[in-house]
Amino acid sequence: MRKAYALDPKNADVLLGIGIYNYYAEVIPDRYPIVKPLMVFFPSGDRSKGLQQLEEASEHATYARVEAQYFLMQNMYMFEKDFGRSLELSQRLHAKYPGNPLFHRYLGRNLVANGRLAAANEVFAEIDLRVRSGQRGYDKYDGRESAYYLGRYELFAGNYDHALKQFYRCDEMSRSLDTDGPSGFMVMANLQIGMIYDVQGKRIYAQKQYRKVLSMRDYEAAHRNAQAYLKKPYGKP
Repeated sequence: MRKAYALDPKNADVLLGIGIYNYYAEVIPDRYPIVKPLMVFFPSGDRSKGLQQLEEASEHATYARVEAQYFLMQNMYMFEKDFGRSLELSQRLHAKYPGNPLFHRYLGRNLVANGRLAAANEVFAEIDLRVRSGQRGYDKYDGRESAYYLGRYELFAGNYDHALKQFYRCDEMSRSLDTDGPSGFMVMANLQIGMIYDVQGKRIYAQKQYRKVLSMRDYEAAHRNAQAYLKKPYGKP
């Protein structure tokens, strides 16, 4: 890729590959230290330069523009936590490819991350409708994620029965999808089922859910919260 770029420095398409390498060669070893010893065999990365190259490719590439926008959106969401920029990119991608479920889900995620919960709920409701109607490209993975976020919206709106229905759908789909152990969706859905039972005064059922969460792999402090709610019911001062 570098040889290609040296031959034609104005070729923005080449920046996709170079940008991806520069970015992940620095980010991945920082996030997963076990990889660091292997990086001595590879050229060093440059996080900021990688982002700059992906930005340029996302605006000026002829063939790789969409791919650059996708990687840039993903990086902004997962690693940079720049949810405003990630939302902007997801809106652009979804507008151009409205039938792409991955871009559709990222739009919903970014709306949630930016605190636009009502708008996110509309997006996930649309995704759920497409899954239920069997629209091409939309599958159980999309259905599980939509059920999870629809459940969260109902939970914080105080519609507990509707929230339970969505979380149990999320849990059910996770059981067929999680072949390598419980996913974050399954863990968090079960934790929030317990929280709802606590609010409803069904303490025995809530405790059962918290113990179930503790038997799964930890995810985003789920174990810490489950242990805390076992000691003191969720929602109690």
